[in-house]
Amino acid sequence: MSQPPYPGPPPPPGQPQQPYGQPPQYQPPQQPQYPPPPQQQPYPPQGYQPQQPVYGQPPAQQFPPPPMQQPWQQPVPPPAKKPGIGLFLGIGGGALAAVAAIVVLVIALSGNSTPTPVLADPSGDPGVTTNDAVLGFVSSTPTSLLPGNSGFEAENTVLQGLYAGLTRTDPVTGLPVNRLAESITSTDARTWTIKLLPGYTFHNGEPVTSSSFVDAWNYVADEANVMTGAFFFDRFDGYEAAQGSASTMSGLKVVDDSTFTVALTEPWAVFPTALAYPVMAPMARECLDAMSGCESLPIGNGPFRMGGPWSPGSPELSLTRWDDFAGEKPQYGGVGFRFIDDPNAASAALASGEADLARLWSGAAAATDADNRVSLPTAQISYLGFPTGKKPYQSADLRRALSLAIDRESIIKGFGFDSLLPADAFTPPGVAGHVDDTCADCAFDPEKAKELFGKAKWPAKDPIQFSHSVNNTTAAQYLEAVCASITTVLGVDCSVDPMESMEFLDASSKRSFKTPWASGWIPDQANVEAFLRPLYGPGNYFGYANPEFDALIEQGNAKTTMEEAFPLYQQAEGLLNADMPAIPFANEQYVAGFSDRLVADSLVIDPTTEAPQFDLLKVKE
Repeated sequence: MSQPPYPGPPPPPGQPQQPYGQPPQYQPPQQPQYPPPPQQQPYPPQGYQPQQPVYGQPPAQQFPPPPMQQPWQQPVPPPAKKPGIGLFLGIGGGALAAVAAIVVLVIALSGNSTPTPVLADPSGDPGVTTNDAVLGFVSSTPTSLLPGNSGFEAENTVLQGLYAGLTRTDPVTGLPVNRLAESITSTDARTWTIKLLPGYTFHNGEPVTSSSFVDAWNYVADEANVMTGAFFFDRFDGYEAAQGSASTMSGLKVVDDSTFTVALTEPWAVFPTALAYPVMAPMARECLDAMSGCESLPIGNGPFRMGGPWSPGSPELSLTRWDDFAGEKPQYGGVGFRFIDDPNAASAALASGEADLARLWSGAAAATDADNRVSLPTAQISYLGFPTGKKPYQSADLRRALSLAIDRESIIKGFGFDSLLPADAFTPPGVAGHVDDTCADCAFDPEKAKELFGKAKWPAKDPIQFSHSVNNTTAAQYLEAVCASITTVLGVDCSVDPMESMEFLDASSKRSFKTPWASGWIPDQANVEAFLRPLYGPGNYFGYANPEFDALIEQGNAKTTMEEAFPLYQQAEGLLNADMPAIPFANEQYVAGFSDRLVADSLVIDPTTEAPQFDLLKVKE
């Protein structure tokens, strides 16, 4: 599943958002000193843990799942009842994603019995008023609350509280764990049978049935409905017809109220990983019959319900705990969302004690006490791509030499990129099937770099040039340091040439880059195939072709379990180091600061949507 690239990611914290197609005037960054001086390395040692990233630990009864041969085919045991959620960056590609400032405000209730309201919505509803602790969340502003329009972090964060899907992603293993699904099975990895657990309903009382999923997916895929998430269904039989005159996909069939089948265009062993994304949520018939009304007051089926109407652009939104939810209920009474677009204000709210949880960006993490900070892996990777079909970049020795000449760790520390970790593989940690250290030539090795560079016979007078979108200001910074590292090691001139956003988009879509470029990838599913196939398989951005690689991916997809597929995907990944069609540079981490009120290990994010799972968050008693 993929969608065409867009010209660039949102600007970093503190930078104004630019209208699409109207990039800001490029301001070249200052030339960094290389290697960076020690005093310019604010990244704390305890925050740099590439081999042992800090994972949030959710409630024991849900994660990690018990050892099993096929974890997505087993229902999650009902927990004890308690009272009272790929993008080509710089970019474009998988699911849409946006850099968002995130702050969670825990509103402590006074010792008396009077509940404290969190937010007042435009309808006059006083907001969430419970005797439990109440959470408030601040992020960039959502543009829609319809599951079919999800994709950005702000939308996904709200939707993953409002809706419960078939699966959710285990933050430790990256494997899908059943939520509303009793089982997800297939005998050929192409036709899948999905059985639902009983007892789940929408917030309006409608039962969640097979039709709730099938009708919702058909609605999203139907071109006439103009849903941004339609491309998620591009592997379903009948998707192409739904982009024309058909209003339904032939690959979806309702068997009975609790069973439906999905027929894909080709085998896909990791299909269950796609089902955790909010686009795949069910929808109530009341919404499908009057979609405009559900834009302002969605009818979900998750652990939280809307606290009142909302409209795009509104600065506030509230969710309240839904006590009729059939699964485990949140510990606290609700979530108040206050939307702001200034990440600096979000960090300030945390520092002043007004907030209890904030996503921290470059520079902010170092200022936060290490005991009140956590780093969680995401499914985002940054890389330097090569036009492998064009001279002189046809040489694998040259591409490997450049990778070996880049001192990733010093560059990331020197610039204070607190949310980045040096990449040591072609896929990021935290996704199902990942293996560390598959990129041996990602290590900084000046002597080996010089040896391979000599074999490549680079013309002595020619400079090496990297490009990036002008919107990608983070890449503008680290590319200057990448060039400094290459020049220091190889003695060759290296420069950075920014491209206007639309020019970059055009080069991406036409595969017409003439020099290496900085970009990144966020997949639609948290598994290694979602990186390997779109980035290095047929039709990739680099012009790379390896029949052995393609065959291994195809063989893996044809397996009927992920356990059987992963070794084949990993064999395919093992071929990439020798060819180096792109240089893995860094993996994105979700770095969060939190107050003493929160149980830190309860913070869990979905690695693909980068959205906190608020229903699993715990507040100290």
